[in-house]
Amino acid sequence: MTVKWTRASFFWLIIVLLLIAGTYLLGRIYLLDPVKADYQNVSTDLQTQQLYLSNADTWEEIVDTMSPELLEKLPIKKQNDAIINLLDQTKKASKTSIRTVQVEENTSETEGVGELIYLIEGQAATYDSFHQFLTKLNKDSRLIDIREINVDRSGEDQVIDYAIQFHTFFAPDLQGLEAN
Repeated sequence: MTVKWTRASFFWLIIVLLLIAGTYLLGRIYLLDPVKADYQNVSTDLQTQQLYLSNADTWEEIVDTMSPELLEKLPIKKQNDAIINLLDQTKKASKTSIRTVQVEENTSETEGVGELIYLIEGQAATYDSFHQFLTKLNKDSRLIDIREINVDRSGEDQVIDYAIQFHTFFAPDLQGLEAN
């Protein structure tokens, strides 16, 4: 028995092969790849949890030896509201105004320490009030790293426009030990 290949049979063979290949590719894209990605995420989470468990004793010792003052300087949570309250109190005490506050989280954590980047823009009536604002901000018990200060005197009344960029830090890796 011999098979005669006509154009129609060759065409149907190509269609069937394309359907098989298409079904395989669609199955791989929409079914297999997401499952692989989920597996990798779960595997990474498992490794992280195992690392936490293996270092739990060490972290507990670290937290136990940390003084309350140090935990206040490097909190476990971000505590955005505490920084906003600090800015509000500092603004009122120094009689300055804040136009904008931008907050961004630095995603490249270094050795288990998270970082929040604040950009504040505002105005101060005098240099002394601006200096008082900076001094009160810097004297807070929380660890604050002022990275950039831009000052510009503008207008006839010589109002000081300022922009300050500062970073605050937190230790999310110690969150599991917070209750201790």
